[in-house]
Parts: sequence; structure tokens; C-alpha cells
Amino acid sequence: MTDVLILETTVGSEDDARILADAVVAECLAACVHIVGPLESVYWWEGAITGAREWLLRCKTTRGRSDALVSRIRELHPYEVPEIVLLEPAGVDDAYAAWVRESVDDGEGAGGLENQAADRWRRTGQASRD
Repeated sequence: MTDVLILETTVGSEDDARILADAVVAECLAACVHIVGPLESVYWWEGAITGAREWLLRCKTTRGRSDALVSRIRELHPYEVPEIVLLEPAGVDDAYAAWVRESVDDGEGAGGLENQAADRWRRTGQASRD
């Protein structure tokens, strides 16, 4: 069993995807985030089948940081009911798992880039969300 987890969520725009990704990496809640999209989603909402163009975020984190990551995603997410799914991989390369742990350990980040990422995140939309 590995302590690396993948959190998946979707948002309705590339800008929202980038804001969330930048925030959780800057705050050392995720080692990295893949942004995939656009993609089409079909789902039930308010009693009807509907669809939307969305962007998928795949956030790599550890079991120890997952609760904080989930909380932050809920806080920043633009959806009323965000998709938040935690997946446990069947296996993870040892070197990659070590890098993920190092990147989110104690909020120090890999290589000390978290301040640059946090500044970029603030410039790209955080102020408009507050």
C-alpha cells in the first residue's frame, strides 16, 4: 500500500482549473496537478440530465495531506457540489512517491518554489474571489 493519493475534481473553466491548481501546489497540499480538458460531462442536476464542458484536475498528494487538500478544494471550488474523489493507486514508483512526499511534507515544498507559485496564484485570480 502506498501513501500517495490522487484527488480528482472538475471545474467549468480553464481559468478556474489553473487557480485551483496553483493554489494547492503553492500551499504544498499537492505535489503536482494535471489539468486535462476541455472534456464533456453528462450528469443529473436538479432533476434533469444536463451536460457541461469541464476541466479535470488530478492532484497528487499523500494520505497525511489529503484532509487539508479536500478542505482547501471545497473552500476554493466554484461549484455548489464539487466532485471530490480520492483514488488510491494500485502502485506508485518508489522515486515518484518519495518526490510527492517531499513536495508536500510540512508545507515546505520541493525546491522552495512555493512562494513564487503563491505570488502567481494571487495575481491570477485570488483577489477576484475574495
